[in-house]
Amino acid sequence: MAYRLEYAESIEKDLKALPQDVQQRVLARIEALPDNPRPPGVECLKGNLKGLWRVRVGGYRVGYRIEGDTIFILKVDKRGSVYKKLKQGR
Repeated sequence: MAYRLEYAESIEKDLKALPQDVQQRVLARIEALPDNPRPPGVECLKGNLKGLWRVRVGGYRVGYRIEGDTIFILKVDKRGSVYKKLKQGR
C-alpha cells in the first residue's frame, strides 16, 4: 500500500532552518516514508504524544502521524526540542 505525504505549514520553515546537508538527508528520509511508514529505527511516541511517530536523522527528528493512507509530517527539529514543539502543536 502506497501512502501519500501531507506537510504541516511550518515544515518549509523548519527545513530552511537546517544546514543544507541535513536538509537533504531529512528530505530523503521523509520521501522514503510512503513506501514504508514504519522503517527500522522509527518509534511510536508515548504519553502526551501517543499516536505520533518519529524517525531519526542524526541529531534531528521528524515527527509525524499516520492516518489511513496519509502520512502527516508535523515537525522537523533538533532532538532536544522537537518533542516539546510536537506537544504544543497538539
